[in-house]
Amino acid sequence: MNKKHFTLIIFTCTFLLIVVLSIYGLINLCREEITVGLYVGPGTWRDGIEALELLLNNLGIKFQEVRAFDIINGNLYNIKTLIIPGGWAWDYHVTLGSQGENVIKEYVAKGESIIGICAGAFYLAKIIIWKGKEYTYPLGLLNVIAIGPKKNYPWPSYGLVNIVLEKKFTKYLNSNKSIFSAFYYGGPEFMCLGKEVVVLARYLDNKEPAIVLGTYGKGLVILVGVHLEIREETWPIIDLLIKIANRELSFSFLNKGLSLSYFIHISICTRWKHVLI
Repeated sequence: MNKKHFTLIIFTCTFLLIVVLSIYGLINLCREEITVGLYVGPGTWRDGIEALELLLNNLGIKFQEVRAFDIINGNLYNIKTLIIPGGWAWDYHVTLGSQGENVIKEYVAKGESIIGICAGAFYLAKIIIWKGKEYTYPLGLLNVIAIGPKKNYPWPSYGLVNIVLEKKFTKYLNSNKSIFSAFYYGGPEFMCLGKEVVVLARYLDNKEPAIVLGTYGKGLVILVGVHLEIREETWPIIDLLIKIANRELSFSFLNKGLSLSYFIHISICTRWKHVLI
């Protein structure tokens, strides 16, 4: 074997090794799925973002920050659940625009999940009623009307509220506790729930829904009226919600018919019946 042939063999082997290692790296990259994407675009509440990142890190949940241009450009690869946090829903609407909102709808419709917290919940609902005024700009991923703020916490006041978990939800926690004290800051109560929506938790003071779950296309939509990320006491609840969103837990949630909320708020629900289909 001459020197030229030997050099060619070494070069070929080195090239093949690089190709194999590259393919192996890509396979591992695909396997290493980022389970949660956290929206951090304009209008988000910084304290809520920091609390969510602390929570996710402590729970060992892989996540990445998602900016407005990521959504607009459809860069939601490897994200199973997108969290839209607290802040200001109108800013989300203006920043993302129709292109970004269509990306979110397609993302969920194809089978991924989305969690809206406070303003994020307003944004994902069908209709917003804020301080008595009705708005129709939200994404409409879930057939509910989001109404806020609570009467005993006029905006911009905040504080602690008690929420009670439904029995079908409580059984998934490693605790018999069903009542939790959660941080409230202008978030919604949910009314006029569609047939595909189930209540996971209610405000203890008036029994109105505080956390609801439903479907949009093949995906899951979870709306949360309180800031579960602020207090460690309520971290197990949001941990459980993320597990449900990531399909790590099997959860039966389809209702048999119209919810009690529909009949309590019959006048409002009837007025918006053509929208809440």
